[in-house]
Amino acid sequence: NLTENQTGLLQARRLIKRSYVRERYGAGVPTVLGIIPVRGKSTPQGPFALRRLAGKPLLSYTIEEAQRAEVLDRVLLVTESTEIAQFGIESKVDVMLRPEALARSNVPVEPTVWFVLGKLAEKGYLPDIVALLHVTSPLRQAEHICEAVDTLLIFKTDSVVSVCEDRMFHYQH
Repeated sequence: NLTENQTGLLQARRLIKRSYVRERYGAGVPTVLGIIPVRGKSTPQGPFALRRLAGKPLLSYTIEEAQRAEVLDRVLLVTESTEIAQFGIESKVDVMLRPEALARSNVPVEPTVWFVLGKLAEKGYLPDIVALLHVTSPLRQAEHICEAVDTLLIFKTDSVVSVCEDRMFHYQH
């Protein structure tokens, strides 16, 4: 009966994974840093991350779910924008300012990750896992973050990309 209920099936799978990881790792679960990389480049409507969706800024959804994700031992908003940094501080999340050169639209996110890890290493913090949480996925929930980390640990992979199969017919002549 569970196979007819996709939500129930996914929830059951998440609980099984969580239980397995807790049993396997116990108190020795690897440290996980959640990085929210945000480009502050403004549009005529203001920074994209601060645009409102259903009454609140887009960035709020990512911050709130990251703070709820029990697998993340630290959440860090990384931006070059003082306006976005201020929003992060008001949202009670750690903020790190990055150089403008790392925020250009033609620069991939990896140099920002290395920048963050270098700065944190100087302070003695070296996470085992990094979770990139982009503001362009506002419907991502804390349980999705936890399941991605659990999947990474169970299958001993170096990365996890979350997708959902869609069997709907989308072709239109």
